[in-house]
Amino acid sequence: MNLPATVKMLKIAPFVVLSLAFVNLDLLGADVLAQQNRSTQADPKADGSYLYGESPQPNQISKKYVVFQRQKGKVVGAVYSPHSEFSCFTGSQTNNTLDVKSVAVGEPKSGAVKINLSKLHQINSISTNEQHILSMCKQATVALTNR
Repeated sequence: MNLPATVKMLKIAPFVVLSLAFVNLDLLGADVLAQQNRSTQADPKADGSYLYGESPQPNQISKKYVVFQRQKGKVVGAVYSPHSEFSCFTGSQTNNTLDVKSVAVGEPKSGAVKINLSKLHQINSISTNEQHILSMCKQATVALTNR
């Protein structure tokens, strides 16, 4: 089976499980994060695309971000740093927690991780780059389920 080039690219990311681990290690800052403008932000339990970050500003070098799409309780997305590689995930959402596992073609195992969204800043705009990352992760998920 010939996999699309975007899926093949994910094969070269053996650090997928490790890059998601930062969320589990609580390196995302104090519980004070994500308090700003809560009333005007979209409800992350509704279907749609969402972006959260260690910084309230998007695209900040050396900051971690989580972009995901929620549809009927299921989520597909990625953890990334700008101008760096990203790691795709799939799973579900319970309240402000994403229960996900990494997705990587060719990786022998995937790691389960909980991402606590309440410890991150919700960012209201999703750039073309984040939409592209989501698209690639959706393709990877489809490729893995069709194997």
